[in-house]
Amino acid sequence: MPELPEVETIVRGLKDRIVSKKVIKIEIKDKKVVSTKIKDLLPFTITNVTRRAKYLLFHTNTSTTLLCHLRMTGHFHYPQNKEEVQSSKKYLAATFTFHDNSTLTHNSIRRLGFLKPCTPNELHTLLQNLGPEPLIISKEEFYHRIAKYQTGKIKEKLMDQNVIVGVGNIYAQEALYQSKIHPAKRIDTITKTQFNLLHKHIQQILTHSIQLQGTSVKNYSHLAGKGGYQNHLQIYQKEQCPKGHATNTLTIAGRGTYYCPTCQK
Repeated sequence: MPELPEVETIVRGLKDRIVSKKVIKIEIKDKKVVSTKIKDLLPFTITNVTRRAKYLLFHTNTSTTLLCHLRMTGHFHYPQNKEEVQSSKKYLAATFTFHDNSTLTHNSIRRLGFLKPCTPNELHTLLQNLGPEPLIISKEEFYHRIAKYQTGKIKEKLMDQNVIVGVGNIYAQEALYQSKIHPAKRIDTITKTQFNLLHKHIQQILTHSIQLQGTSVKNYSHLAGKGGYQNHLQIYQKEQCPKGHATNTLTIAGRGTYYCPTCQK
């Protein structure tokens, strides 16, 4: 599933391409993924594209916002030529045509995501329980939001979007490795110094990944291609850690987890 850096990269690409453009036509191929109610807004103008947690928000010149979650395999394409137009038809869920005849397609391989219109009240209800953004949360708030789950496992709470948003499976593993913390470590056994170090590494890793346009290990791609942070991963899907120690795996919160039993205690 795309995590914060991947969604942020997609948002920035969309901002550059579709903000201030008027949508004049929508063709929906998959009603399970893209709500037909969006057509009721036509014509409308995209006034901004933003991110909250792993959600994309398409703001319009109406009172309605289009809310999108890509889940495991969602994509957007903004084709520039005939070849890109043809490739954007694979796994097509919907095509948005703008006033200048350019198009944006929403594609979904496994049909797990969604794109739907939301009123201000609906949007508030859907997003109100989300935790703070990891790039702006202070060390103290980070500590207090997680430390209260005393018997919980640290990786599980890092991925809990009600505790802190945007940190998924890949970046939780990377931050825990760099902080030398075992992913299954009980939260009440983690020191304040370790929490401060974890806070620091989460922000550094997420920032670096955004600079490299995310991590492409399976299906993720942004509007201009693949990300580059996969070339900097230290523990995720690695047989050895950077120090040459053999890694182990375990399952936490239903997700496979790589860690180094020598480096992470």
